[in-house]
Amino acid sequence: SDFLYGESNPALNGILPEGAYFQANISTTTTYNLQLARYHLRKSNYKGDSLVFYATAEEGSSEMAWCNFLVNDLKKKLGLKIRLKTGTYKEKLISIQSGESQMWTGAYIPDYPDAESYLSPYCSNNFGNSVRSFGKYKSIEFDAAFEKSTIEVDETLRNNLFNDCVSVMNKEAPVVPVYFENLLVVYNLNLRDANMNSFGILDFSKAYIKPIK
Repeated sequence: SDFLYGESNPALNGILPEGAYFQANISTTTTYNLQLARYHLRKSNYKGDSLVFYATAEEGSSEMAWCNFLVNDLKKKLGLKIRLKTGTYKEKLISIQSGESQMWTGAYIPDYPDAESYLSPYCSNNFGNSVRSFGKYKSIEFDAAFEKSTIEVDETLRNNLFNDCVSVMNKEAPVVPVYFENLLVVYNLNLRDANMNSFGILDFSKAYIKPIK
């Protein structure tokens, strides 16, 4: 949040932002455990070689500042050697598909502002060629909860299933959500009845100007 000027709560709460379509009902606790991370690192096949971290970020940007911070922090706390590589989106896809990059940054704008749009890319039954499918994530527990949510008509039960999906993703971490980018809209006080919908689109169809008295 210090670098990215957004809401950093997904790093703790999970991939789904709260809204009209989703309300979190799970207790959120910090899941980061350095001791456990070091344990898994010792059990891994990591031999001290450099891992490639691909980022589509520009020099001097807030995103690049965050990437550099992450690289330095992982080296300091876990001893991981990470080589930060930058380039175009197309070059990133080639790097990931070739197996060169073990880590990469990504951003996601859902097709529709509901929970299903955020979760569907991680259901193993949904095949696709997007960058979100390159991790080849598969979880029987996640798939079962997600498939049930797609046919559930009771809003409360559906919301509970979404929370189940988030709990699985928080535990297994196929992706590490960092932040939701803030969208700021400034209105002139003379402008009345201008509204923004859940897509972030401004609706001026009923707007009018009325001076402040």
